[in-house]
Amino acid sequence: MPPPDLSGFPLNQRSVMFGTRYVRDHTNIPVPRVYGYGRYRLRRDTSAHQVFIVLDYIDGQPLTKKSFGIVQNAAGANFSGKAVDLYSQLQRLKFPRGGSLMPHETVGAWYRLRKFIFPEEEYLAPQSSMDLEFGPRIVGAFSMRKNELQVDGYTAPRFIAATAKEFLEEQYRLLQAMWRIPSEELGRQEAEREEFALHALSFEEAQKTFGLKADSPGDSFYLPHPDLRVDNIIVDDKLHIQGVIDWEFSVTVPQHAFLPPSWITGHDTGSIYSKVDFSSEFMSALSSMRQQSPSHSQLAEAWDSKDDSRLPMAYIFLDPSHLVLLFYRCIYPRLYNKPRDEVVPSFFHEAENKELLVGLETRLLASERYT
Repeated sequence: MPPPDLSGFPLNQRSVMFGTRYVRDHTNIPVPRVYGYGRYRLRRDTSAHQVFIVLDYIDGQPLTKKSFGIVQNAAGANFSGKAVDLYSQLQRLKFPRGGSLMPHETVGAWYRLRKFIFPEEEYLAPQSSMDLEFGPRIVGAFSMRKNELQVDGYTAPRFIAATAKEFLEEQYRLLQAMWRIPSEELGRQEAEREEFALHALSFEEAQKTFGLKADSPGDSFYLPHPDLRVDNIIVDDKLHIQGVIDWEFSVTVPQHAFLPPSWITGHDTGSIYSKVDFSSEFMSALSSMRQQSPSHSQLAEAWDSKDDSRLPMAYIFLDPSHLVLLFYRCIYPRLYNKPRDEVVPSFFHEAENKELLVGLETRLLASERYT
């Protein structure tokens, strides 16, 4: 099959296709090959275009938290070891900036020439000197939350981060934008809790929590899976990983944001099993494998954090939709001894918070008009 012509695809779709291929060609992670992807009229009864994707079939079934929780120890340990190895491989892929991956024009031309000369080769061969010299091109980061803001008519420019501080600063701006837009049927209590959480998680507080004192030009960035929910991991009956899917919106992130899946650490907000703690099995596997390679060792050191607020804060910055649930479940109890129903309402009646109260009233009025 000839290499796909990406020139006609929108920029974000071209980034998805290249990012998936990059993971396939630079790791042993089982990622399906994408053959085509876009919009086309697929139904006879309508002239509307539908989204489609053509990719390899993966034999297996999605992992579930319940199945992982009840498997025998051997299968669970095997899965945890493979998950650790998956992240250690991604840890080895370092980048100088934070953003989405695009093919470098020179590298693309080189591979097209190689494909012409050596047609039996894969379109993207394993890592080569050409990759090391030119590397992928990094463009402004795509994001599901930015897409949502743009659909609602708000400006959400794509951004390339040169340092960890710049990355987190941009994520904080996105966090503020998402939680200050009008929303349907917004009540005062709900609005107060959201505004209070935003105020408590200031960018200054985040810098202190993550130990960011100043911009550091030498910051490295990594390429994690953007949404490693359990059902994006395809396994067989013995929990052997057969494939990892759903890589769209992959972006390179600093070490502070290169995190284990939230369902493993107990910070998953999307399931009744979210409070189940799988971290001991995972961390045990990581500890036993830390001598296998420098990337395993680096993971073990970075993820062996005793600060209970770093992980939930990082998950919130990566996905602002987690703000309220993770703040009041994991961070609020470390800051306040009284129930939130006492602390939050009184906060907005304090004289120094008058400006915040004005902003709260403005959002409530906007949400009423929106509704």
